[in-house]
Amino acid sequence: MKNLYLFLCLLVFSIGTIAQSPQTISVTLSPSSPTYNRPVPNGTSAPTTLSGNMVPYSSFSFTAPVAGTYTFTAIGNVVDNFGSLYLSPFNPATPLSNCLIANDNGSSASAGDNFTISYYLNAGATYTLVNSTFYVGEYGTFNVVITGPFTTPLPVEINNFYAQLNTQNQVELRWVTLTEKNSSHFIVQRSVNGLDFEDIATIHSKAVNGNSESLISYQCIDKLPFSVNYYRLVQVDINGNMSFNTAILKVETQAVSTIQLFPIPANDYINARFHTDKPSEALFTIYDYTGKVVLNKRYISSVGINQQSIQLSSLPIGNYMLECTINGSIKHKQKITKY
Repeated sequence: MKNLYLFLCLLVFSIGTIAQSPQTISVTLSPSSPTYNRPVPNGTSAPTTLSGNMVPYSSFSFTAPVAGTYTFTAIGNVVDNFGSLYLSPFNPATPLSNCLIANDNGSSASAGDNFTISYYLNAGATYTLVNSTFYVGEYGTFNVVITGPFTTPLPVEINNFYAQLNTQNQVELRWVTLTEKNSSHFIVQRSVNGLDFEDIATIHSKAVNGNSESLISYQCIDKLPFSVNYYRLVQVDINGNMSFNTAILKVETQAVSTIQLFPIPANDYINARFHTDKPSEALFTIYDYTGKVVLNKRYISSVGINQQSIQLSSLPIGNYMLECTINGSIKHKQKITKY
């Protein structure tokens, strides 16, 4: 009997240690935050329609350590906030895809109208919570309290992954890690259609030995974006495992993207790679050091990614200036070297 009593005490103690552990995430929405067309809540079901409101948002992704009901409660009195939960990945270009549930807790249009989302999550699955405002033009900071059947902080990895165009028509990508576990590096990927991605940068983890429990900020600049760009972030751990668990961001530049020239220096040829939204006439002009035109190449581009090879075999070894003109407008000038 005594042994049974001790067993029951240990059992009660063990159950007590599995109590829900609240976790708080801070959300800041500003005019520089990315926007998306938020869904219209559909009760406890997945949303089926969009509101038409392009609202600022912040997202973070996490992997549910154990199965159970998780609750996300916004707390604040600055904005009328809005929450939507996705089975990762979240793509702001298609806000209904993978959306499990959305909530506003009413539409009073009043600051402090805080959302609450409760949803059963599967162990090992990765989810993205998108925090936004209900209306366009609302900005501010609020907290989100997470409760669920976890005893340690959720392995939230990426927070506030966003991209914006700078004054040089380059795309600046920034993200923050709340925690990192056995993290090796991040891969920034880009796509022109939101489906087919290519690696454009590798950013090594700043965490000591790949582990961190504090905020770490990262930045990457895409110096040669296309006219329409989709970005996603891949986290790679020390064992080589890859996690595609963040939002897909869309950034538009001008109608014709910056031209990429390669290889540099060049020998018999140089490639010009660019993206256009419509068929265009591309003119590639090469000048020598005196400013004399030594080569012209015309090319009719198609919609999408174009790559044109420009033969240099007739030119002597030396330095030149290559000028790229699209539909009569100069888009790019760059010094090239033939060896």
